[in-house]
Amino acid sequence: MKKQILSIIILLSMFSLLFSQMPSDNLLTGTLGSKGLDNFDCEKNKNRDLLWSLSTLGSIYGTPAIDGDGFIYIGSYHSLYKISPSGNIEWIFPTNGWVTSSPTIDEEGTIYFGGGAENPPNPIPGWGIVTPGDNNLYAVYADGSLKWTYNAGASIDYSSAALSPDGNTIYIATGVGNQGIKAIDTNTGDLLWHYPVAEWILSAPAVGNDGIIYVGTMHSESELLALNPNGSLRWSYDVAGWIVSSPAIDEDGTIYVGTMDTQNSVIALNPDGSLKWSYPAGYFICHSSPAIGIDRTIYIGTKDAQGNSLLALNPDDGTLKWSFTTGYWVESQITIGNTGTIYFSDMNGTFYALQDQGNQANVLWTFNTCNWTRAGSAIKDSVLYFGSYDNNLYALQVQDTSLFNSSWPKYQADNKNSGMYNSGATGITQNIQQTQHLLLLHQNYPNPFNPETKIQYSIPKDSEIELKIYNIKGELVKTLVDKKRKRGTYSVIWNGKDDNSRQLSSGVYFYRLKLDDKVIDTEKCLLLK
Repeated sequence: MKKQILSIIILLSMFSLLFSQMPSDNLLTGTLGSKGLDNFDCEKNKNRDLLWSLSTLGSIYGTPAIDGDGFIYIGSYHSLYKISPSGNIEWIFPTNGWVTSSPTIDEEGTIYFGGGAENPPNPIPGWGIVTPGDNNLYAVYADGSLKWTYNAGASIDYSSAALSPDGNTIYIATGVGNQGIKAIDTNTGDLLWHYPVAEWILSAPAVGNDGIIYVGTMHSESELLALNPNGSLRWSYDVAGWIVSSPAIDEDGTIYVGTMDTQNSVIALNPDGSLKWSYPAGYFICHSSPAIGIDRTIYIGTKDAQGNSLLALNPDDGTLKWSFTTGYWVESQITIGNTGTIYFSDMNGTFYALQDQGNQANVLWTFNTCNWTRAGSAIKDSVLYFGSYDNNLYALQVQDTSLFNSSWPKYQADNKNSGMYNSGATGITQNIQQTQHLLLLHQNYPNPFNPETKIQYSIPKDSEIELKIYNIKGELVKTLVDKKRKRGTYSVIWNGKDDNSRQLSSGVYFYRLKLDDKVIDTEKCLLLK
């Protein structure tokens, strides 16, 4: 027993020594941690496609972020890690507080993240580790050097920072002591404005394409706030209970958020702040935020008296489509793959991959981490990354090539953490333009597909419409639509054949939407035979 206590004291001393220096002077590099399942044995994992796992210095609470080159960024005990796609540590940036939020990455590759509370959760069972705290927002270049720090005067806990549409402002929510929403200049790190609130905020801000900031507060009379880009109040919606779920913004401007009101409701608000619908979940919605699926189904985690842990709601009226029972509380963010696969984890350490079958969910596979998991996941090049309370970052081989461009939590196409549902167009030419007020072209479903797939598109006004399929060389292979359409939403089925009714070979194809001879959007699909 004495040897065990001595070992723990030595370990804590090493942590203290490692992170007692100023972060700007002590970028750590090397191969700290290990790949593989060296420190635990989970029988359920033996049939999963685990590529690697990497052990960090403490529990992982936030969702990974992936930059354009495939490098993964994740926070842990007093540190932010940059990890290569093969699982090697590129560098570790030390902080004076636990990094519990998800990193944010701008278009230039700068990484933004915050330091956590003074008494963070304990990575060693039975030992209370109290740290001096941090309260800093960091801006770090891709090489690990410091761009600037901003001291928020209060902890930046589970709330991730969010960037404005132009990338010039980053918004953070802070905890007790100097609580509120702060707008920081991304170039200088200077405070632009501060909107104070009564108590703590654990909800991350969401930012619409119009620059409006949405965030929930956490006190007895909580509110969902809508703030103008200049920091003035646009509107507020009162909730009789905490909001620790982060808002998600749909293509039509609807705002979805989970609450801990008297009915623990999921609510949908119109852009003007009026109530669209409310669904009584019946039990706490804690940290899990709404995710918008390929067909716009709303997914959110909870746990009610019957053990229902994942809810699928109709976006139009909030009616329940189906619920999935794990038997354990789901606090994790819900992730949607580009084929529609739903990824999430429960507080028993089980990570799930589900398929939405319309009126129920089908389990594709599970993975057990042997500890709590509350973060979301990220996908790039058919590799899914997620972290756990067991200190590990996992890399799993999956069928999805990327994340669907849904809303929260983190998805490959929006490292800005805006919470905005976005088409994330992939163009075959450089001059493809995308409207800012309406998502016009949806990702096809299913994708990959065989033998057919559905493509949905919306048009804001009566227009001449062209919807055409191109191969990887940019050659036209199929015209799906070439006619005038009235304003509205339409769908068309493509059976994988060209204009001469010949079956096309397996591969990547692009479908492009034009309105009145103007290229609006292009998406990629995969035909598998």
